Amino acid sequence: MTNAGDFFEWLKSLWGKEIFSLGSNVFTIDKLVILLISLFLLFWLTAKIRKLLVSRIFPRYGIDPGIGQSIATIVRYLLLLPD
Repeated sequence: MTNAGDFFEWLKSLWGKEIFSLGSNVFTIDKLVILLISLFLLFWLTAKIRKLLVSRIFPRYGIDPGIGQSIATIVRYLLLLPD
C-alpha cells in the first residue's frame, strides 16, 4: 500500500468480506457495521424520546414526576421491542 488509492482498494475489498455464515445467511463486515450503527441510533433515539417525555411533555399535563418516569421507561421499552 504505497498510496491512498491502494489503501481505499484494500478497504473496499475488506468491506464486503465474509465473516461467518449461519445456514444460508452470510454475515459480512458491511452488514455488521450497519447493524451496529442501527442499534446505536435506536438506543440513542429512544433515550431522547424518553427524556423529551419526562422533561417537556409530562410536566405540561401535571403528571407526577415518578409516574412520568415510569411511563417514559415503559414507552422506551415498547419502542425497543421488535414486532
